[in-house]
Formats: sequence, structure tokens, C-alpha cells
Amino acid sequence: KATPTSMHVAWETALNLSTSVQYGMSEQLGLTATGTSMTGSGAGYIHHVDLEGLAPDTPYYYKCVSGSYETPIYSFRTPPQGPTGDLFTFVAYSDCQTGNVYSKHEEVVNDGILDYYADTYGGAIEDTLSFTLVPGDLVSTGSSHNQWVNEFFGQSRNLYRHVSLFPALGNHEANAALYYMYFDLFENAPGGLEEHCYWFDHQNLRVITLDSNGSFANQVQLDWLDQVLVDACDDDDIDYVLV
Repeated sequence: KATPTSMHVAWETALNLSTSVQYGMSEQLGLTATGTSMTGSGAGYIHHVDLEGLAPDTPYYYKCVSGSYETPIYSFRTPPQGPTGDLFTFVAYSDCQTGNVYSKHEEVVNDGILDYYADTYGGAIEDTLSFTLVPGDLVSTGSSHNQWVNEFFGQSRNLYRHVSLFPALGNHEANAALYYMYFDLFENAPGGLEEHCYWFDHQNLRVITLDSNGSFANQVQLDWLDQVLVDACDDDDIDYVLV
């Protein structure tokens, strides 16, 4: 989850260790934020930290720290505050659950996104790619910890260390607990549908995600959608809506 003044960072460890992120506007870092971890559903320990009070449209460096374990220093860029008039890009792909070719997701990420952006734009990926949408079927079986670790995150890590991911539920997620454990999504859904649907604005675009699976595709969600669309129409900053 990303806003102009905050960034949510998550990672997983096999052991129950401390949870902190060191970050700053240079590779010297200098700031530290702490968070919490959770476990269950066959997972390891999933750590969540909110970096707050950030400057909009600004590059930051960070590393995740759990006990004596530290990641390398990575980088991200915060979204701008409202429309800037500048062009921006985002990527959407779905159904990246493993099929006949085990590493196809990794190929899409490394060759189809990262290499394309490097050849077309150059520079850091977060400076030209604003966010990524993955609307459904991130893994074949939502309750499989192995699939989340090795097939989704393991094959997309080079991208999501730098660019925010906004997912939506597919039928393959099967409403499994791991989906909600891994992601921290915007809390603007109606009661009873928390993290099943949500919306966010990026510059002059409003993105709305829905859950069209089973009993969750109900009138409550449709009424909520109507109101979010009305609000977008009334907002002079919003020119486009993507659902």
C-alpha cells in the first residue's frame, strides 16, 4: 500500500524475529520504523511496517531488518500528491498462477516488464512505473504457502522490491487467509467486505477493485461501487476510472 506520504513494506522470515525498516533519502538511510509480524496458515512470520511522514513524489532507500538478518538496500518512490499534469504509466497483468511453464511469471516480470522499461525509459524502475495491478489468480491455490513464496513473490521479487503492488481477489485465492496476511490494502470497503474491495487515486486516475466471487459479489458491494463512482464524478481531479 502506498500513499503520497507513506509506504507499507512487508517481508517474511522463517523464524520469529524483530520487525524494523531502516530508510532515508540516501543510501545512508538514518531513519528507523518498527512494525509487527503475524503467522498462521502454514506461513512463516510475515512482517509489516508502515513508513510514514514521507515526502510526496520522492525517492527513498530502505532495508528490512529482522534480528541479525538484513536485506540489501532497495529503493522506491512515493506517489505524487494529486494530479501533476505529468504522464505516468502502470502495469496490469493477471492469472499468473503456475501453468505448463513453471517460471512464466518470472519471465513476464523480468523480460516483459523490467527489461522493457529499462530499454524504453532507462533509470530506476520506480521512476517510470507508478504501480502494478494484479487482478486475480495470483497463485493456483490461495492456501498454499509454497506457491505464494516460490511462485508469486519468488518470481516477482525484482519488481516488487521497488514498485507497489495492488491486487484483487480471484477465484483461485479461494478467500484464503494467506492473501490477507501478505497484503495490507486500503481500508475503504463497506463493513463485512474489508480488503475484498477498495479504491485509491493516483494523480487523475481512480482505481477500484472488486471481489466478484461467490457471496461477496453482493448488493452491499454494488451500492458501495455506486457511491465510489459518484464521488469520482464529483471530484474535479479525477479524469479516469479503472475498475
